[in-house]
Amino acid sequence: MRPRIASVLIVLCLTVSFGADFKSIKTTRTGVQTSYGLIRPLDQDGGNFYLQNVDGLIEIKLTAKAQIGLLFRERDIRKMIDSRRVTIRDAEKSYSLPKDLYVVVPFRDWRAAQSALKNGKFRDAHLSAKPVPDHHPTEDELWLSGKLKTTEKGHITPTKVLSVNGREFRGTTSGYNYAERIAGLFDHTDIQPFVQQASVHGTLIGDVFHADLVFLRPIPDQTANDDPNLPRYLFIGDSISGNYDTGLRRTLAGRFNIHHPPTNCGSSTKGRNSVRSWLGDFKTRGRHWDVISFNFGHWDSGTTKADYQANLENVIQQLKPTGAKLIWVSTCPVPNGYDAAGALKNGRAPGRTAGVMNKYLNPWALEVIRRHPEISICDQWQFVKDQESGRYEQWWHGKNVHFKGEPAHALGRMLGAHVAKLMDVPLVNQETKR
Repeated sequence: MRPRIASVLIVLCLTVSFGADFKSIKTTRTGVQTSYGLIRPLDQDGGNFYLQNVDGLIEIKLTAKAQIGLLFRERDIRKMIDSRRVTIRDAEKSYSLPKDLYVVVPFRDWRAAQSALKNGKFRDAHLSAKPVPDHHPTEDELWLSGKLKTTEKGHITPTKVLSVNGREFRGTTSGYNYAERIAGLFDHTDIQPFVQQASVHGTLIGDVFHADLVFLRPIPDQTANDDPNLPRYLFIGDSISGNYDTGLRRTLAGRFNIHHPPTNCGSSTKGRNSVRSWLGDFKTRGRHWDVISFNFGHWDSGTTKADYQANLENVIQQLKPTGAKLIWVSTCPVPNGYDAAGALKNGRAPGRTAGVMNKYLNPWALEVIRRHPEISICDQWQFVKDQESGRYEQWWHGKNVHFKGEPAHALGRMLGAHVAKLMDVPLVNQETKR
C-alpha cells in the first residue's frame, strides 16, 4: 500500500504564485502546492473548511486520502518528542505521540530522489504518527519512507535518522521557522474553526484547494476570556511588544480585552502576508476589533524604502476593513552600543545600527502614515529619546535593542495611555505616569 504523502512548507522553498486571486498559494521545492491561514467554518461535518488569509477565503476540500496532523514550534521541541507529549503552551493544548514515529520524504523528481539515494541525506520531510512501510524511491514512486531511528533509551537525535530496509539516511523534518509537522494524529472531526490555523498541502483545482495533508496549529481562542462589555484591542508588534506586554496589560486591565497575535510579528513582509490571519473573523460580533496598534521596523532595518513603504500601505489596507481605530507605533531606537548608521547600501537601510530608525525607517513610515490622517501616532521612539539621560540612560549605552523591567513597563504604560485617550476610556486606579 502506498503511504499518504505530501510536501511540507520549507523556509528555503522555491515558490511560485498562482495569480492575483491566490497570492498565498505557493509551490514547494518538492512540487506540491501549499497555503496557510486561519480555519473558518464551511462544512465541519465533512471536514471541509475555509482558509482565511491574505487572499480572503479559500475553500479547502479534503481528498479521500487526506491526513490531518499537528504543526508546532515550541521551546524544547526535541524533549517533547522524546517524551512523546507535545504541549502548545499559548493554546493550552497537549497531545500524546505514539512510541514509534515514521518519516516520509517526498521528492520533486527522479533526479532529486537519486541525489538522496547517493548521499544518504534528506530534507523537506515530515514525521508520521501512523506506520508507513520502508520504501526506497523509484521513478514511478517518488518518496522515501521508513521508521525514525532512536537511541537505545528511545531518544531522538538532533539530526533525524531514517532507517529504510537496513540503510540509514540522515536529515531534518523541520520546516519554516524550525516548526515540526506530525501527520496522522487527528481526523477531520478535530478540525476546529477560529481556534486553529492550518498549513494545507495538495492541489488547486479551479477555485478549490484539494488537500492531501493538513497540519493544524492550535491558537488561543480570542474570545475565551473576553468581557463582552469591553472594547477589543489588538496590538501587533515584534519582540519589543513582548517586552512592554506586562506594562500595557496592567494599564488597560479591566478597561479593554487585550490581544496579540500568537507570534513575533516580525517584518513588514510577514505582516503583509499574515495580518489577515491575525485579524481573525472580525466581521463576527465578539470577534471584531475596536482599536488596533501596529508596528514593523526592527526586522526591516536592512530593507529598501520602496519595499518597506509598500508593505506598510498593504497592511493598512488590510486593517481598514475592520473599522477599528488605528494606531501606528513608531519603532524604538537602536542603542548607541551599535555602530552608527551610515548611508544606504544599494538602496537598503544599513541594518541594526545606532540611528537607523531616526534616519531611515521612522521617516519612511511617517510618509505612509500621513497619507491616512485618521491613523493616530504613538511615538515610542521619541519617548525613549526624551529620557536618554534618565530612565533609559543605561539602555542607550548598551548593545541590546530589547527592554527589561521598569523601562519596558514604561513603554507599555505609555502606549496604554494613548489607547485609552483615543478611545475615550478613563483609566481608573492605573499608573500611567511617564
